[in-house]
Amino acid sequence: MGRYRLLALDLDRTIWDHEDVSSTEPPYTRLNRDTVSDSRGCLIRLRAGVREVLETLRGRGVALAVVSWNLYSKAAAVLEAFDLLNFFDVVIVEPHPYKDLMFGKLLEWCVSRGIKPGEVVFVDDRPEMVGRVKRAWPQIAAAVFGAEVKSFEEVLALVLDP
Repeated sequence: MGRYRLLALDLDRTIWDHEDVSSTEPPYTRLNRDTVSDSRGCLIRLRAGVREVLETLRGRGVALAVVSWNLYSKAAAVLEAFDLLNFFDVVIVEPHPYKDLMFGKLLEWCVSRGIKPGEVVFVDDRPEMVGRVKRAWPQIAAAVFGAEVKSFEEVLALVLDP
């Protein structure tokens, strides 16, 4: 295992391609391994390699977290439809953009398990969210998905070989 003991991931436009899963309507139906449809036919597709990265990190003892600005019920239902919810040790999904506050909750969880802020890496598609978290918690490593890391293979490399 590399220096990082916990990977925290955003959902919208990070784990999946949809920009706002809170705007979708349950129930969700899994169409194939990497695609879910809501009740109106709106598709949500996992990014390539997400499942494999989660499996690899879990196998190497890296804790996994979700930190997302969404409605919890919808985000959790989509994760469940993808059969991914059980990969995550902690899921923090709240209906506001203050990810710095969400990270306060995540770091409380980390401390209770002996994980230091410097052992946490956060990946989000929005530079402003990464910036908000970095200003509040400068010890946390963070990367913007689509810019600093362009694929889940790069996320894996970031976590395992910083």
